[in-house]
Amino acid sequence: MAMVGEIEVVVARKVEHFLAVNDDLAPRGGIGEGRPFQSVGAGFVEYGLDPVFTHERHFVQLAELAQSRKWIIASSMNLIAALVPYVAVLLGMYLFHSAWLAILLYHIGIVTCLFFRRPVNLWSTVCGGLKTPLLVPSIVVCAMVAPVVYFMWPWLVASDGNLPEWMAYYGLTGWTWLLLIPYFSIAHPVLEEIHWRGIALKEGVGLSRYDFLFAGYHILVLFQLIHWPWLFLVFGVLMGSSFFWRWSAARFGGYAFPILTHAAADGAVILAAYFLLV
Repeated sequence: MAMVGEIEVVVARKVEHFLAVNDDLAPRGGIGEGRPFQSVGAGFVEYGLDPVFTHERHFVQLAELAQSRKWIIASSMNLIAALVPYVAVLLGMYLFHSAWLAILLYHIGIVTCLFFRRPVNLWSTVCGGLKTPLLVPSIVVCAMVAPVVYFMWPWLVASDGNLPEWMAYYGLTGWTWLLLIPYFSIAHPVLEEIHWRGIALKEGVGLSRYDFLFAGYHILVLFQLIHWPWLFLVFGVLMGSSFFWRWSAARFGGYAFPILTHAAADGAVILAAYFLLV
């Protein structure tokens, strides 16, 4: 797929360059009035393109190639954006042993991606999607993560896993832990939903590669703490959650629904961790 994409980009650039240096070949009238490109066949051959063109066919192909290149660039940028949390976790947690650094790098990466993507009507999109009877029941279901994690923790935790030691190792003690509680429960789900739903909203029906990538970076964070057989269940739940939030954003026309339910889930995880520590 990468090779096909590179070829399409090269071809599109060849067509555009050929037109730029042969601007006298542009049609002087409406569609159907241009002469065939037979007389400039040698030029097209030199550029590696089919010389048998009419103006209509030529400009249709040019439009298709330009659109293809635009899609390739957007898809590549989205894939890079999906890898931001992996880089943040590897640098923050595994290189510098700081959970806060990982979170801040992640969020800086999200803001940077937003700057380059420049989504239209972001504020109205973030606030849209509240008018649904599913909102309150979904928030309640997501909040149930707290008792599930709390009561299942003895089975979930790895044999050599110790939550207080794990948190201390990554700098989550004292005021840094207390500050994480509101930040992770409020700011984090807002930024994360804007990020992931923004890059994956048009993926269509069914599971997406972005659902896989969303779940994967969480496993990168948790694999030292949770017993490995349970990681498969956690991965599946996170993939399903990503799909549900992506579906709800498309179905209800905004990010408010996934943001609020995501915040309920994150807050529930933090609440369960708090009671496990006391």
